[in-house]
Amino acid sequence: MSVENIPMSVDWRKRGAVTSVKNQGTCGGCWAFATMAAIESSWKIKTGNLISLSAQHLIDCDSQSKGCRGGFLYTAFEFEATYADGIPSEDDYPFKGIQQACRDNFRPSVVLDDFGFVPGGNEQQLLQAVAQRPVAAQIASGPDIIAYKGGIYSGLCGPSLNHAIVIVGYGRNVYGQKYWIIKNSWGEVWGESGYMKLIRGTESPKGHCSITEGYSIYPTLMS
Repeated sequence: MSVENIPMSVDWRKRGAVTSVKNQGTCGGCWAFATMAAIESSWKIKTGNLISLSAQHLIDCDSQSKGCRGGFLYTAFEFEATYADGIPSEDDYPFKGIQQACRDNFRPSVVLDDFGFVPGGNEQQLLQAVAQRPVAAQIASGPDIIAYKGGIYSGLCGPSLNHAIVIVGYGRNVYGQKYWIIKNSWGEVWGESGYMKLIRGTESPKGHCSITEGYSIYPTLMS
């Protein structure tokens, strides 16, 4: 998508391409939830079918990550792109909140063929990517973000990238203030029913809360 063709605002929730907000609880599995949320949306855009996928499958089976003790978006996408048995639905492989033994006795609901990257430090490329589908990303979270209740957030952030989320859109308010629409995995009681508006278009090349500092990932070539 060229720069000239980027819409002024996009909200993939309004297009029916975003599943309900999940709650990771005390499990540090944000990386798994963000990965699955991005794949769910791309599958919907590609096929017309919205399926809630299993974060537990990644927590149990991605040996390069650490289950509920943290993980990595890259290894999660890499694992699912190379896993021969496909991705199970959440119904078939439900979230338990702890890491368990990996199992393969499920019927695959989705197959991920490949994934792409948005390079860090480039807000315009991230904007172009989100205009085409939700994108898994990282932010520097901290106590003020945990306490977020609503509105466009421009407050304090954490010292480094430590939390995975999904960018499901972007927009601007009536005053012209730009924002990203973020889907979190802290349940619907957090933020704006589980979502956050994070200020966009800051002078920092890292973006607010370093949202454009690290690379972002999106699924591709779904079949």
